Order: sequence, then C-alpha cells, then structure tokens
Amino acid sequence: MADDVDTRLVRAFLAVAQEGSFTRAARTLGISQQAVSNQVARLEERLGETLFVRHGSGVALSAKGYDLRPQARELVGMTEALFRRARATEGTIRVGEIRGRRMMQEVWTRHRARRPQDVVSLQDLTGDEQVRAMLGGYLDIAMDRVTWPLPGIASVPLRYDPLMVLTVREIEAPTLHGTRLGYPHTSQDRFRGWQDFCEVVQRELDVTFERVPHDITMLEPIGQGQIRGDYPPVIALNGLRDYPGAEGFTFQRFEDVQPYFPWSLLWRADETRPQVLAFIETAREVAEEKGWLSLLPGGPPPWFPSDGIRPEDLPGQGLQDLPGQGLQDLPGQERHDG
Repeated sequence: MADDVDTRLVRAFLAVAQEGSFTRAARTLGISQQAVSNQVARLEERLGETLFVRHGSGVALSAKGYDLRPQARELVGMTEALFRRARATEGTIRVGEIRGRRMMQEVWTRHRARRPQDVVSLQDLTGDEQVRAMLGGYLDIAMDRVTWPLPGIASVPLRYDPLMVLTVREIEAPTLHGTRLGYPHTSQDRFRGWQDFCEVVQRELDVTFERVPHDITMLEPIGQGQIRGDYPPVIALNGLRDYPGAEGFTFQRFEDVQPYFPWSLLWRADETRPQVLAFIETAREVAEEKGWLSLLPGGPPPWFPSDGIRPEDLPGQGLQDLPGQGLQDLPGQERHDG
C-alpha cells in the first residue's frame, strides 16, 4: 500500500495532543469522543507507532508522538492551503463581523474611502464561527478571542472590551465581589465562546454568577426579568451598547477589578493579496486612533484571561513577526497599561 493517510486522522491526533484529552478534542472538532478515539487508533495502526501515553487525568504525547507532531502540523497546513487557494475569490475581501459590534463596519468605512475599487463582503458570524470559516477557506479576516493555537494564522490585538454591569436600574458601587450578578446563558453552541469567558472570569477572579437563560443578543427579555425582580444585574461587554435595545439599560464599570475581553484580528499568515493586507493595516490604524487598545482611565486594576495562546504554540509566522507586536502584547500574558 502506498504511504498515504486521511488528514482527518491527523487532525484528530493534533486536537488530542493540544487538549490532552479525547473528550475535549471531540468538542473542539465537533464530533463524538468515540470517533476521535477511533481516528487516533487508525492513525497509530497506519503509522505503526503509539502516539499517546494514557494516564489517570488524560493523555500525553509519547516520544514518537512528539517527534511526529511538527510534520502532522505541516501536513494539515498544506492541506488547508490547497483548499484555500481553490476557494479564494480574488476580487472580494471576506470579513467576519459580529452583529451589533460595528468594529469591522468602521474599518470598512475607512478602507472604502482609500480603496473604493475593493469589494468587501461582511458576514455576520460569532467569533468561533468566524475562526472556523477562516480555517476552512471561507473567510479572509476574522475577529475573536483566541484561546487555542492556530497554525498558519497571524493575529494582532484589536480591542480590549471592558466587562460592565448591565441593568435597568443603576446600582451603587458595583463590584465583582459582593454584588449579586448574573450572566446571559444559552444552550446554543454558537455562543459557547462567551460562556467560556464568563466561566474563566468566575474561576480566576473567584466570583459566582447566576445564569440568566436568554440569548445574549436579545436584551428585552433580560430587562423585563430585571423589572419583575426575577433577574439580577448581568455582566455584559461594553460593546453591547451598540446592540438594538441597549438604550434602555445602564452600563456601569466595576470598582474593585476591571475585566477585559480581548478581541483579536486574525488572518492567514500566507496571505498575499494586496486588498486583504490593506484592510488589515486599516483595521490596526482604526484600532489605534479610536483607542480600542486603551484601558478605562482612572479605573481599578485591569484583568485579562490567562487562557490565550501559549508562546510555545505560536506558528512561525504570527504575532511575534509583526512589526511593533511581540509576545508582550498577547492578551492574557500580562496586564497592560493602555
């Protein structure tokens, strides 16, 4: 039999290696845990090597697994590059945006004034959906909070979005500690990124939020629940002010600690089309001019989540290779002074 392999098996191997768990890898890949186990077993059989060592709390790479991991990443990267080239639309910049955020729309307004000949397609997707679309070759530029390594993807911080108290009635001296707070919760997987962030806030800052069972893009049910007394004030990103219906709410900052949601701008590291690179440069310029990377003045100590990309997982072309951007600028690596 010729030396060949199904790249789905290789992706399963990389996901388990990253997550240290078949269960978490299954969630990342969007398939069942049994399917991941079967794919890894098939790859091990195909290669004639044991790739993982099982232990009580999960799995770890074997010596041969460590040895083969770089080649596995390269194989997947080349496969993705092949399909990106096949799907690329030369004349269109495909940009992801999140409904109500308006960040990419502001960038597009500036870009259009400079390059009116460019065609931009804005696609309304959640952050996680944008990243998956970009990896699949269906999107050129995405915005999200990055929490796992993305081989072949370049990224820079785009906006530090402060966490606020959202309420129909102003409260006195809101704090994360000691204030009864909720967070909008939904069973829809497409909002899992937001809920993961809230769980990180609870864990790392040692606070407890109550679940408010509503879609995070629908503010009216939250307001009605607060008026009835069913729901406490809820946490929300400051950027939610742009959403329809936000006018009836009060947004208050915290007085004990100020959490930030770090948005990143992402694109493929092998991108060469001038219109896409120009859009990225415009986005960085708009972020600087509008102070998107500045912290709230005169506020309490800032906090960034610690579950960002680890330096050892960064691809060869990425944050550390961009002019003016280094590992010290990664959200979550340290506190920023704005």
